[in-house]
Amino acid sequence: PSTLVSEDLIDSGLPEPATSIRRQLRGDLDNVALKAAARTPRYRYASAEALAADLERYLCNEPVSAHPPSLAYVARKFVQRNAAATAVGAVAVIGIGVSLAAALIQAGHAREQAARAESTRDFLVSVFRSAEPAGARERPATVVEVTEAAVVQARSATRMDAQVRDELLIELGSVLRGQGEFERAAATLGDALAGAS
Repeated sequence: PSTLVSEDLIDSGLPEPATSIRRQLRGDLDNVALKAAARTPRYRYASAEALAADLERYLCNEPVSAHPPSLAYVARKFVQRNAAATAVGAVAVIGIGVSLAAALIQAGHAREQAARAESTRDFLVSVFRSAEPAGARERPATVVEVTEAAVVQARSATRMDAQVRDELLIELGSVLRGQGEFERAAATLGDALAGAS
């Protein structure tokens, strides 16, 4: 029926332009009119009440029985009837998705930080264990000796995260500088800077 509305009918007293009326008739009203006027009785409405019920459903923006059944059609009608609730639901789902993504990113950063902390702890434990006397010693190990042993271990620690190794070398270089070992400190800091670049 929507295709029968033409510009020629403008003079016939239509309340709106033909394009507007075609747009209003297209879809559900076309299907209702076609079902009501079907030539084969089994395709028509069984009664005037069935036709009235379909028109009532159309006016309430509910799915009409004259429309071919489809999940997309039913979903579209639901969204049209519940536009505000659907918009709020969509915003909530998007918000949950963004929050979940942020939480996953934060969890990844936390795992990285935990791995770095564990690597640093393992390194420091191994440094202090190597400073323990294996037998009788004349004197305890000095800060410089322990620090130099740590520098050697840090340089050879291939499984350690490169950024963690560079940070450790910087700290160890600072300790050596504080102990007055300027040449060794410069060499250690140079290694750290070379690794960082």
